Amino acid sequence: LSGPAHSSLAEPLNSLADVLRARASYDEAEAVCRRALAISEASRGPSHPDVAVRLNSLALTLVAQDRYHDAEPLYRRALAVAEEAAGSHPDGSQPADLVVATTLHNLAELLSLRRLAPEAEVLYRRSLAIREAGLGGGHPQVAATVHDLAALLQTRGKYAAAEPLYRRAVDIWEAAFGPGHAAVANGLCNLAELLEARGKYGEAEGLLWRALQARQALYGPDHPCVVSCSNRLAGVRALTAHC
Repeated sequence: LSGPAHSSLAEPLNSLADVLRARASYDEAEAVCRRALAISEASRGPSHPDVAVRLNSLALTLVAQDRYHDAEPLYRRALAVAEEAAGSHPDGSQPADLVVATTLHNLAELLSLRRLAPEAEVLYRRSLAIREAGLGGGHPQVAATVHDLAALLQTRGKYAAAEPLYRRAVDIWEAAFGPGHAAVANGLCNLAELLEARGKYGEAEGLLWRALQARQALYGPDHPCVVSCSNRLAGVRALTAHC
């Protein structure tokens, strides 16, 4: 049961790949991802939802290296596998519907990077609908999709549509994690950027101040993201003073 192709090995390998990717050890992460994928294909079959999970992990590793054209067919294969299994929940596996949602989200993110915004928006909205139905409207994964959809709309100049989405994402993360979490700080910064673009300098200043306090507590005063946030706050304060 503990042979090189046993299915139970794939999940810890996937977790190892996540760690290696976070450390920017991309060559090692890719090799581990490919081994986990091969194990899942051999032990579960090529159409099992676990295979879609492994394909997502491998594609994420390639995206981290800016290998977008290599990653896209992996995401599309993962989506086809997960959609074929939609509605099922194999023992020891994620519900296939949620694998579909994750794959849609990841593919949308890739298409955003490739400046294919219209298709990306469609996929984000599909992912959001599935996550809301499967996880509930207050789940952090819902917030992640809401936030990334807002960011996409912002790049398309749809500020009025993006603003309530950013606010919703921040509210969900704050309720789930508390006001000092990194996701909350990131959401506050992005919402502040949008508000600044809409001329709402006073509120943008307040949000940047909150984000700065959270980031200083998380990372210390000299971290690049703290310095960046501080500089943005100074810029917004200058705009506020001239209004």
